[in-house]
Amino acid sequence: MKLTRWNIYKDMLYRLWKCDPHVIKMMLLEIVISVIEGFIAVLLPAAIIQFITTTQDWTTLVLQILGLFAVYGLFSMWHVYLATRNSMQYVIPRQKLFILPVAKKVQELTYSYYETKPAQEKLENGIRALKMNMEGAEGVYHNTVIVFSAIFSLILYAVFISRIGLPILLALLCISFLHYEIYEKCYALYLKKDEEKAENYSKSRYFNSLSQKSAKGKDIRLYQMQDLLKANMQDNNDILVQKTIAASKYKGWIAQTDVILGFIRDGITYGYLIYLMMHGMIEMSSFVLYIGIVISYGQRFTALTAEIAKLHSNLDLTKRTYEFEMDKNVINQDGKKASAPFDIIFENVSFQYPESEKYVLKNFNLHFTAGEKLALVGVNGAGKTTIVKLLSGLYTPTSGRILVNGIDLKEINKEDYFGKLGIVFQEIDLFSMTIGENISCMHEEDYDENRVQEALRISKLDTIVNQLPKGIHSYINTDLSPDGINFSGGQQQRLLLAKAYYKNPSLLILDEPTAALDALAEKDMYEEYKEITKDKSALFISHRLASTRFCDNIVFLENGEIIEQGTHEQLMKLNGKYAEMFDVQAKYYKEEEQDETQAILSTNA
Repeated sequence: MKLTRWNIYKDMLYRLWKCDPHVIKMMLLEIVISVIEGFIAVLLPAAIIQFITTTQDWTTLVLQILGLFAVYGLFSMWHVYLATRNSMQYVIPRQKLFILPVAKKVQELTYSYYETKPAQEKLENGIRALKMNMEGAEGVYHNTVIVFSAIFSLILYAVFISRIGLPILLALLCISFLHYEIYEKCYALYLKKDEEKAENYSKSRYFNSLSQKSAKGKDIRLYQMQDLLKANMQDNNDILVQKTIAASKYKGWIAQTDVILGFIRDGITYGYLIYLMMHGMIEMSSFVLYIGIVISYGQRFTALTAEIAKLHSNLDLTKRTYEFEMDKNVINQDGKKASAPFDIIFENVSFQYPESEKYVLKNFNLHFTAGEKLALVGVNGAGKTTIVKLLSGLYTPTSGRILVNGIDLKEINKEDYFGKLGIVFQEIDLFSMTIGENISCMHEEDYDENRVQEALRISKLDTIVNQLPKGIHSYINTDLSPDGINFSGGQQQRLLLAKAYYKNPSLLILDEPTAALDALAEKDMYEEYKEITKDKSALFISHRLASTRFCDNIVFLENGEIIEQGTHEQLMKLNGKYAEMFDVQAKYYKEEEQDETQAILSTNA
C-alpha cells in the first residue's frame, strides 16, 4: 500500500469497522446530531421573534418558546453524550489496532537492526502517534466527526444563503477558500518549526529521568553534580522556549487571518442583509435568521479549516506508525527447522557493525561439534560477544556463513531456533516482574512452580527466596511493586543460572555470566554451570579463565582471530598467551583465597 494520506485514512476507517463497527455507527450518529443541534441554535432567535410578532396569546407564546428550548436542550445533551462516549471509545481501537501491533512488531525485528539508530528513530516516530489522546491515530477518528459535521452544516447553510442571492454565496465561498489556503500554509510552517523541538523534548525527558533513578542519584550527590545538571537543563529549556516562540508566531498569523477575513465576510453579508431589510425584501425574523446562519457559517468554516489541518497532521503522524509496521527487517519465522543437537560451523565469517568500517571478525572459521564444551577466551574487545550474537542468530554475518547441522543459519526459522538456545549475557537485565516469571519467562498461571523451585535449588537461591513473604511471587525491583526485592549482583547472576536451568536448552551459551562476581565466587558458579550442562552442548565466553579447565576445546581470541586452540593441558604446554593469562589469573585466585582464609581465621580468633 502506498502511504498517502488518503490511503492511510481509508485503511484506518476499514480497521475500525473490522474491529468494532458499532463505533463507526456512533460516529455517524454524532455527526447527524451535531448538524441538527447547530441548525436549531441558528433557528432559535428567529423563531422566537416570529412567535412574538405573530402570537397574541401569552400562554401559547410561552409554551412555544419553552418547547423550542426543550428540543434544543435535548439535542445538546444528546450531542454532549455522544461526543463524550465516542472520545472514550476511540481509546480501544488505538490499543487494539495500533499499540499492540507496534509492540508485536518490535519483537519481530531482527536484533541487529533493532540496535541501530535508524531503527530506534523509526520506532520513536512510530509510537509518537500513539502516545496521547486526541492526537495521532486516535485524533484521526476525533477529527473525522468534526470535519464531516462542519461539511454537512456548511452545505445546509449554503442552501439557505443561496436563497438571498448567489453573489453573496460566491463571495463567502471565495473568502472561505482564501481562508483555508492561508491556514494550511501557516499551519504547515508551524508544524515544521514545532518538530524542531523533538530533540529538546528528548533531552528534557532524559534529564527528568535522572532524578528518578536511584543508581544515578548516588553519583549526582557524591560528585555534587546538581549544578551541572541544572545548567544543562536550563540551557535546554532556553532553547526550547526560543523554538516555541518561533513556532507560535505562525499561530499568531492564523489568528490574525481569522479576524481580518471574518471582518470582511461579516461586513459584506451584514451590509447586504441590512440593504434587503431596508427595502422591505425580508422581515426582521428572516434578518435575524440569516445573520445567525452567516455567523454559524463562519464558525463552522473556521472549525473545518482548523480540523482539516489537524487531520492532516494526525495522518502524517500515523503514517510513521504505518512505516514502522511495514518495516521488512524482521526475524525469519518461515525457514527450516534445525533439530538438536547442533553441529555448528563458522565458514569464512566476517562481520562489521552498521555504520562502521572496521571488521570485528575477518574470515573467521570455527567448528563447534554437537555435545562439545567450548570456551572462547581472550581480553576485552577480542570479538567474543560478537561471535555469540552471530551464533545465536541475533546478528547476520557481513560475509561468509554459519551452518547449523549443514543449514545456513539465515534460512533457519529463528523462533524455533531461539527456543532451543539458553543464553546468559554479561549484562544483568532482570525484568520488573515476579521471581517466578523472570526464571520461567512465562505468566504466573502458565509456569511450573515445582521446576522454578528446582531451578532455585540448583542456583542456591531457594533458601533466600522461600524466606520472602511472597516467595517466588515476589517482584524483582520496585518499579511495579513497592515491596519488590533488590537482589545483589551475585544473587542476580544466580537468578540467570536458574533461568537457564528452567529452560533446559539444547545449547547453553554463557557470555561472561560471572562478571559481577569475585574470582572465587566465579569459580564456584562455573562449577554449577558445568553441572547443568553435563549432557548438553555449551559455549563459555570469558576473559577470565575459571571456565576453561572442564571444557573440551579452548579457543583463544585476539582482534577477532584465533591465536591458539586446544585443551587446557595442550595450551599450557604451548606456553603462549593463554598460559600467560592463566598464570596471572591463577596467582590472583591464590592471593584472594589466602586473604579470605586469613579473614576467617581472624574472625574466629
